[in-house]
Amino acid sequence: MAHAKLRKQKSSHRRRQLIVSEPKKHAMPDVTYEIVQHDGGWAYKVNGAFSESFPTHAEALAAAQSAAEEQEVPGHTETIEYEDDEGNWHTETARGRDRPHTLVKDQD
Repeated sequence: MAHAKLRKQKSSHRRRQLIVSEPKKHAMPDVTYEIVQHDGGWAYKVNGAFSESFPTHAEALAAAQSAAEEQEVPGHTETIEYEDDEGNWHTETARGRDRPHTLVKDQD
């Protein structure tokens, strides 16, 4: 549970009020899994990338729902390192509880 910051503030009546401010949460963007026809079958698409093809719409929908649910599951906070296109190395912390909200969009 996040800890709230407490501070005291004087009111115009010379009484002290207790103000509770919650820590700022960094909202993760929504990730949409869209069911589409692809490569002679059905797939789901996320950020322009296609999944494997499935023979039926129902199988693609089930796979998308499973992947979307899994993506929302919290993990462990870890340090990640990566090299950018210019050869510079970066170190960042990936918070395990900082997970996106997922949606499955189905046209059928």
